[in-house]
Amino acid sequence: MIENKLDAIIYIGRFQPPTKAHFQTIKNALDTALKLIVIVGSAKRARSVRDPFTCEERISMLSKMEGIDQKRITYIPVVNSDYNFPIWIKDIQEKAARRTLSKDVIGIIGHEKDQSSYYLNYFPQWKFIKQDNLCGGLSATNVRDSYFSGKDYKNNDGLLKSTASFLAKFAKTQDYKKLKAEYDFIKQYKELWSKAPYPVTFSTADSLVLCKGHVLLIKRGFNPGKGLLALPGGFISQNETFTESALRELKEETKIDIDKNILRNSIKLQQIFDDPYRDLRGRFITQVSLIDLKVKDLPKVKAADDANQARWTPLGELEEIRDKFFADHYQIIKHLLNKI
Repeated sequence: MIENKLDAIIYIGRFQPPTKAHFQTIKNALDTALKLIVIVGSAKRARSVRDPFTCEERISMLSKMEGIDQKRITYIPVVNSDYNFPIWIKDIQEKAARRTLSKDVIGIIGHEKDQSSYYLNYFPQWKFIKQDNLCGGLSATNVRDSYFSGKDYKNNDGLLKSTASFLAKFAKTQDYKKLKAEYDFIKQYKELWSKAPYPVTFSTADSLVLCKGHVLLIKRGFNPGKGLLALPGGFISQNETFTESALRELKEETKIDIDKNILRNSIKLQQIFDDPYRDLRGRFITQVSLIDLKVKDLPKVKAADDANQARWTPLGELEEIRDKFFADHYQIIKHLLNKI
């Protein structure tokens, strides 16, 4: 090492979008280490109000930050593993190892702002470089709220020049219009339920239907996630079990040409998915029923109810379209497929 600096520092973030707080952290990291490895999370994910920008767009904004030595920075995309945290840790460790030497002294930099920063404790082999609240506790969440609510985000002191320039151009796109409509829907949805005397937890039931090496998917007809691929499913009625709700929603949304008793008897496993951030509308807990159909041909399906398309998709094509899925549905499919 030179001048007592670390050989490398790891910085993990979503950068949705990059802010001056991110810039200051990067600057602090470069003052502490010879090189910086920036892990850009939520890669290959569909656009949403929480993750509006692609990994490529975020890396472009980060790489255009002025006043720092970009030659000492490496940007690495990392996909989410919502229901297999060790896989996510392993992926980051492997990517860092490929860009460092075994003798290197490595640090990890970050701010323990809330429960979402728990991952910082899972790299004890790296020296933790703690960051205090920077730029008055500036949050990318607040920037996104200003951006999609129509406020004058251009005068936000927390925006970098590279970020402000990108946001101005993006605001003229169809993608922005779709996200703005989703933002307005979610805001109204939360305002409606805010009148409840206590925080509301929603229960839903979904179905992962397999047949002949294909999975049955729908395309969502409404916000949130309008136009994105998803598992068929929906809210549980007051007089239903999770299983009955899943089968009812499956029949309503796909008109699958299979008797309900056959569907019920083909359930191979069921699992709860309860990531607190899995749905932008609030706290949503779902039970997914994996239905493995052993029939001669792919059953006929037809979109109805909340779906505007129902289709059988080859399992081998899922990776190619993972950035077209609503919320955590791709992660759910991947997780359950690994269990059979």
